[in-house]
Amino acid sequence: MSYDIGTKIRELRKNRGITLQYVANQTGFSAALISQIENNNITPPIATLARLSEFFDVKIGYFFEDEALARYEVVRADKGYTTNNPHFIYKSLVGDKLNKHLKAFSITLSPEDYHYRLPDNGRDKFLFVKTASVTVEVVGESIELTGGDSIYLDATATCQVCTAEKSAQFVVVLCL
Repeated sequence: MSYDIGTKIRELRKNRGITLQYVANQTGFSAALISQIENNNITPPIATLARLSEFFDVKIGYFFEDEALARYEVVRADKGYTTNNPHFIYKSLVGDKLNKHLKAFSITLSPEDYHYRLPDNGRDKFLFVKTASVTVEVVGESIELTGGDSIYLDATATCQVCTAEKSAQFVVVLCL
């Protein structure tokens, strides 16, 4: 039986928006080794998979699951990938299901005046403001949004979100 472990590892890394070098630094492996694993050039030993599963916060069995059987995935409030940045907190709202067609995450901006640029992946985007108010700058136009407001952006629109008030939270959905 053949498992596509490399693709699963690549998807985990890309879904979190992290680089090969970051994974290498955090796990103690070389970026070259991670790349070889992702490209299925080598099959990693169980000890390597154990360290990678710990880093990506998945069970080691995840690498051996049949993706075709997974029709849905629940991410509980206390789970999911979160990263803290001095200016914002990023929390993934979708799990590690492979072959998904969208990415959703929550952003909490710090109280100081800060700008968050939505990823420009050449696809449509959707932003929903949960709390406070933000200014969305779309192609040179400033649009004020408050809690409960949303905006849909086509693939050609670039967008930056800023807040000068208290902490603001919003949800972003990107088509992949």
